[in-house]
Formats: sequence, C-alpha cells, structure tokens
Amino acid sequence: ARMTVDLLTLDDRIIRGVDSRHICHVRTHRPGLWVLSKMGNPWLGRVEEVREDIVVQFRDGSQCQIPHHKFHKVETYNDTYWTEDSTSDFEGRDCKFYPGQRVKVKDKKVLEAATWLKGQASDHKRGTIVRIEVMTLEMRWLMPIPTCSDNEFAAGVPPPLDISPNDVVSLEFDEFCNTDWCIGDWCLFGAGAKGEDGGGGGGGGGSGEGSATTSVARRSGRS
Repeated sequence: ARMTVDLLTLDDRIIRGVDSRHICHVRTHRPGLWVLSKMGNPWLGRVEEVREDIVVQFRDGSQCQIPHHKFHKVETYNDTYWTEDSTSDFEGRDCKFYPGQRVKVKDKKVLEAATWLKGQASDHKRGTIVRIEVMTLEMRWLMPIPTCSDNEFAAGVPPPLDISPNDVVSLEFDEFCNTDWCIGDWCLFGAGAKGEDGGGGGGGGGSGEGSATTSVARRSGRS
C-alpha cells in the first residue's frame, strides 16, 4: 500500500507529498500496537499504555535519563507545538516529548535523582532531548498462540500485564504498516524523505542520535 503525507517541520516548513515509507514514528511502541510475547509460549496482545523515560543532553555534553514519573518537573520552552493546556487531535497517539526538543528541569532534585549516562549533576537547567526510552508496556493479552510446548503459558497463564519492550515482538503487517498515520502524529524523517516539490529532510529538530540527516516533523495532512 502506498500513502503520501504532508509534513510540518519544526522550522515551519511544509514538505508535501512525502512517501510514508520514508518516515517513522517517534515512539517505537504506541498504544494500540499488536505484539507477541517472547516469554514462554507466545501470546497475542495489544499495548494499552506506554511508560517512557527521556534522555536529556546539556551544553557540556553530559546526559541523564529522567523517569516518566518526574515528567511533571520538566517543561518545554520555545515550543510552538506543545503547551500545557494543548491536546493531540488524536489523544493517546501523540507524544509530549520528542528528540531535538528543548526542555527545562524545574527542580534540581530531579537531576540529583536521575541516572547519569555521561557527566554528573551540577547547575544544569536547560537541555535537549536526545532519546526517548521505552521502559514498560502495559498490556492487554488476548489469546495464546498454539504451539507444541506444554509449559505454563500453553496452559493458559498469560504473561505479566506490565512487561519490558524487550520481551515482546511488534507485529508489523508489511503490506499496511506504512499507513498507520493520523493528522497530528509526530515523525522522524531522513534526507531521503523527498516531497513532491523536491523538499526533504535535514532541517528542523535533531534526531535523538544527533544525526544532521534526520529531522522531527508533525503530520499536517495526507493524500
């Protein structure tokens, strides 16, 4: 299946007619995603909620990982796409944080309790999100997949409701996986994502990996 979308970049450029096969979701796991468990015999399940941490990088190159239950102590600034009283057009699909976004930590105790990947806590306040880490998936398990095994999962005991993303396999239905987009969704796109007017990636926000060839954008329409 082929689908084209119009993208609004962080520097307010519109790239029209981008093939959706050249963009990807900011969130690797999203509510509504179908998965198979890798624990014991496979179970078919649906992601209900996602708990994520953010990795923030500061000017001196230091990085820390802030857990999701501290997000209320982190605020965005100079971000025209998100305010505290705004909501996504498709609630539950959108994401408040994305790679390349500038944030301010309101409470230094959050930094003191954070996991420091590079450097250590000091007088940091403002930084840039470089990565979104999916920590836990809240699942709804629907049915076991029949196998020849006779372990406990085959006997009808489902995996835990809260599970690590490393313990599941996403079901990407190849024929239609590139059509799972709604207006307002955030995406990552690279230099190869050319629009019908010749415009492409390379502008706007960062990619979370610091690549200059990947940008963050928001879907503004489709054709």
